[in-house]
Amino acid sequence: MVLPYDMLTKVDLMSMANGLEVRVPFLDHEVVNFVNALPVASKINAQMRKRILQDAFRNTLPPELYRRPKHGFEVPLLKWLRGDLRHNIEQDWLGGGVCQKPGRF
Repeated sequence: MVLPYDMLTKVDLMSMANGLEVRVPFLDHEVVNFVNALPVASKINAQMRKRILQDAFRNTLPPELYRRPKHGFEVPLLKWLRGDLRHNIEQDWLGGGVCQKPGRF
């Protein structure tokens, strides 16, 4: 349940925070209805998942994208919190009595 409870939530919050309208095209009901009407052979086979998507962009994307293994993507929050952002969090955001100010929490 990473998509609805993690990734889509983050995209929604960050896009609203920056005044952006973000759409998730593969969740659009018209796209889903179109794809459901296609024959299975045009969508997937034993060698290639998401075949129609890969075929659609084969002339646009570099060939090495089609040869690499599948890998996920996640926001590296733990790395950030232990690394680059740690000082900011401890000193600027949580330090100096900021959390104790009335109305903060």
